[in-house]
Amino acid sequence: MMLTLPEKLLLLGLHDQKGTIVTSASTALMYGLAGAVLLELTFYDKLDLHKKKVIVKDPSTTGDELLDQVLLHIHESTKQRTPKYWVMTIGNKLNIKNRLLDRLIEKEILRKVEDKILWVFSRNLYPPSNPLPEQELRKRIKEAVFQDGEREERIVALLSLIKACNLINEVFEPDERKAAKKRIKAISSEETYGKAVSQIVSEINTSIIVATTTAAAVSSSSSSN
Repeated sequence: MMLTLPEKLLLLGLHDQKGTIVTSASTALMYGLAGAVLLELTFYDKLDLHKKKVIVKDPSTTGDELLDQVLLHIHESTKQRTPKYWVMTIGNKLNIKNRLLDRLIEKEILRKVEDKILWVFSRNLYPPSNPLPEQELRKRIKEAVFQDGEREERIVALLSLIKACNLINEVFEPDERKAAKKRIKAISSEETYGKAVSQIVSEINTSIIVATTTAAAVSSSSSSN
């Protein structure tokens, strides 16, 4: 089953038993999903960087409603913006997480369950309906990290997103984590893809970290007031 980068990232960010976003990625994932959309559009050869600003190379449709909406949003912008701007704007305004959850339900990978907190407040949980796609994804990630050989560009990009969203401890077992962190750092520095793509991957992942840090600082300031 074909999944987009943002769909894969969201699957990894969900706790399999609880059906909620894992605590370590509770803030970062929103921006990580936005970054994953931008990277997916880059792999479609729709976006590029020019003087550290995101530009549209090709505004034609991808056939994916979410990707096309983001592409149009960037194309219709009155001026060129940085990856950080788009990561924060898309993350905060386009309800990406819920839209991706709906898509994964439609693909019968997740199911939606209503839960009660203290028998009063309702919330939706998203446990797996079909665990095989995520199991296969995790297998491919570990092969890419721990085995030598050629790696798919999208898997390498996903590794950088996993790191930026604080998901290494979620994806890897305790005895794998130290080695995984070193390997992901080394893999991210390799010439896995062309210079242009490598640059936008780096800029987007830096933007995710900055956006997450900014959001956490704002939340802390609001709480203290």
